[in-house]
Amino acid sequence: MFQRHVALSDKLYKLLAICFVICIPVIIVSATVLIAFNTDSVYTRGFEKYSISQKTGISSSELLNISKDLQKYFNNDKELLDTKAVIYGQNKALFNKREIHHMRDVKSLVKGTYWIFITALVYICLFTVARIIAGNIIPRISKLILYGSLSTIGIICLFGLLAILEFEALFLLFHQISFSNDLWQLDPRKDYLVILFPTGFWLDATLLITITAICVAGITSTFSAGMLIYIRLKDTRKQDQLSSDKGHSPRRNIHRPP
Repeated sequence: MFQRHVALSDKLYKLLAICFVICIPVIIVSATVLIAFNTDSVYTRGFEKYSISQKTGISSSELLNISKDLQKYFNNDKELLDTKAVIYGQNKALFNKREIHHMRDVKSLVKGTYWIFITALVYICLFTVARIIAGNIIPRISKLILYGSLSTIGIICLFGLLAILEFEALFLLFHQISFSNDLWQLDPRKDYLVILFPTGFWLDATLLITITAICVAGITSTFSAGMLIYIRLKDTRKQDQLSSDKGHSPRRNIHRPP
C-alpha cells in the first residue's frame, strides 16, 4: 500500500514538473509578445522603414498618436476602437467598420495572451512554493527551468526559421486558426489597418519577438545551469572534505588482555 502511494506521488510530481517545464516557454513567449504590443519603438520603426507617412499623408507625430491609441485600446475595457487622424490635412475616422470589428477580435487575442501569461506565472509560483515546503528546492527547480529554457530556444529557433522561409504562409495560417470570421481579409489599397501595418511590419515584429525570446531563454538557461554546476561542485567539495576527515581520523587502540 505504501509503495503504491509512493508510486502515485512520483507520477503526480512528474506530471506537475512537465507542466512547469511547459510554462517556461509560455511565459517567455507571451511576455515578449505583450511587450512588443506595448512598445512605441516597435510601431515607429515600422512606420519609418515602410515610409507609412509618405504613403498615407499622415505625419510622423500623428502616427505615434495612432500607435499610442492602439496600445491604450489593447489595455482598456473599451469594446470598439474609435481612432481619428489628420489625413492630408483633414481630421477623420481612420478605420472603417470592418477594420474596427477585426480589431475587436485582435483585442480578444491580446487579452487572452495576458490571461495565459498570468495563469502560467501563477502556476510557476505555486509549484515553487510547494517545492519550498517539500525541501531541496534549488536543484530541482533549476533543472526544470533549464529544461524549459532549452525547450524554448529549440521551439523559437524552429519558428523563426519557418518565419524567414515561409512567413506569408505562416501568417495566413495564424489568421485562419485565430479568427472564426473573414474580417481580417482587408483591402491593402484602401484599408488603413493593412496600409499602416503591411506584411513586412509583422515579419519584423515576429523576428524581434523571436530574438528577444531566445535571449531571455538563453539568460535563464545559463543561470539555471550555473546554479546546477555550483551545487554539484559544492557537493563534491563536501564529499571530498568528509572523505579527507575520515581518512585522518585517529584510530582507537584497543587494549586486549594477554
